[in-house]
Amino acid sequence: MGYARILILFILLLKIVTHMEIGYNSYQGSIPWQFGNMSELRYLDIAGANLSGTIRNELGTLVNLATLFLFKNSLFGMILNEFGNISMISSLDLSDNLLSSPILDSFSNLKSLKLSSAMYNDMNGFVPEGIAKLPNLESLLIWDNFFSGTLPQELASKLPLCLRMSTGSARLKENED
Repeated sequence: MGYARILILFILLLKIVTHMEIGYNSYQGSIPWQFGNMSELRYLDIAGANLSGTIRNELGTLVNLATLFLFKNSLFGMILNEFGNISMISSLDLSDNLLSSPILDSFSNLKSLKLSSAMYNDMNGFVPEGIAKLPNLESLLIWDNFFSGTLPQELASKLPLCLRMSTGSARLKENED
């Protein structure tokens, strides 16, 4: 039996797991759909794990998840609206992948979000107004993407509190109103 199958069986048996760090391994393939069955999961780190494919919508069912690290993989495609269901999330790092979607309006539902990083992707579009209304946001790292337009005015005024906000080469401008 291959390691991937053993991992999937392991995940199915561990519905009570709250913390999982399995990054920096040499996995092959996509994020297993079975992660969506881990309803008590609060911390998931599969960064640098050689994963490819799209981000599975099953991750959006992990309503207790507070930390999700998916950085340094080869994940591509869209970020799904289901991410807006993870209302407990405080740290989300999608950096250094091949993601090519805008920041979705559903991210405005992430009221617990403190750290969000999506740098070094191919993301595009505008930064939604709702991001500026996130009450706990301390760090928004979005450089080396293809965002355009101006930063939402409320976010620009929050920048002193959002000390790590960096747009780098994202071609965004501060709203001049």
